[in-house]
Amino acid sequence: MKTLSLKLTLLGLFSSVMACSPSKSDGQKALEHAQQSVERAQKEMDTTVKEAQNTADTAADAAHDATGSGGQPGSISLSGALVQSATQLDARVSLSSTSGLSWRGVRPQTASTAISLKSEVSVSARTAVEKLASDEHFVNMGCDASVTQGIDQHLTLLESNPLEQQSSVRQIKAHTVFLCDASQLKNAMIFIEAQTLIVHSFALTLSGSVDHMISLNAAELVLENENSIQAIAVDGPSTLLAGPSMAISAGRLSGGGTLKLEAQGSNYKKSQP
Repeated sequence: MKTLSLKLTLLGLFSSVMACSPSKSDGQKALEHAQQSVERAQKEMDTTVKEAQNTADTAADAAHDATGSGGQPGSISLSGALVQSATQLDARVSLSSTSGLSWRGVRPQTASTAISLKSEVSVSARTAVEKLASDEHFVNMGCDASVTQGIDQHLTLLESNPLEQQSSVRQIKAHTVFLCDASQLKNAMIFIEAQTLIVHSFALTLSGSVDHMISLNAAELVLENENSIQAIAVDGPSTLLAGPSMAISAGRLSGGGTLKLEAQGSNYKKSQP
C-alpha cells in the first residue's frame, strides 16, 4: 500500500509540473504570433511609405503639369494681300503653328488665337506706309548689287547705326527696304515699315519668348527666291511663356518667290543638376 501510495503521489507531482510548464507547441504558437505581428507591422509601414510616395509623385506630377505642359507658339498675324480668305493664304505663302512637347511627351492643343488672318490691311498699318511714299531713302540688309541694281539712281542709301544693331529693339523705316542677310537682324524686337519691301533669299530665326517679335508692314511686299521666318520658343523646365510672334501686312504681293512662316512653342526639358 505504501508503494502504491508513493507512486500515486509522484504521478500527481509530475502532472502538476507539466501543467505549470508551457508545452513545445505553445512556444511555437507564441513565436508564430510574434512573427505575424512583425509582418503586419512591416506591411503597414510599407503601405504608409507607398502612400506617401504616391502623394509625393502626384504632387510632383501636378507641378509638372502646371509648368511643363508644353508651350504655346507665338502668334502669327497676317493681313492684306497675303490672305485670300479667313482660311486660305496666297499660294506663295505657307505657315505652320505648333505647340511644344509637355513633360508627358504630348503636345497641348494650339490656342485658337495663335493665328490671325485678315484680308484687309488695318487703317493704322496703311497710314504708316503711306507716309513713306515721299521718303527718299532705301535700306539694304545684306543684298548684293544684282538685287539692288538701279535703286541708287533715285533713292539714297540710309546707313544703319551700329548702336541700332546692338539694341534689343530695331526699327527700320524707308521708302524701299531690301532683306537678304538675316544675320544683320539680331535684335529681339524688329519693326520694318516700307513702301516697297523686297525679301530675297531671306531666312530669319527668332529664338526667345514673348519678348521677341518681328513686324513687317509694306504697301508692296516682293518675294524673290525661297524665304523663311521661324519663331522658336526656348526649351526648358518651364513652358509657361509663349514663343516669339510675327505680324506681316502688305497691301500688294508680288514676285515669284515664296515665304514660309513657322511658329514653335517650347518643349519641356528637364533642368540639369
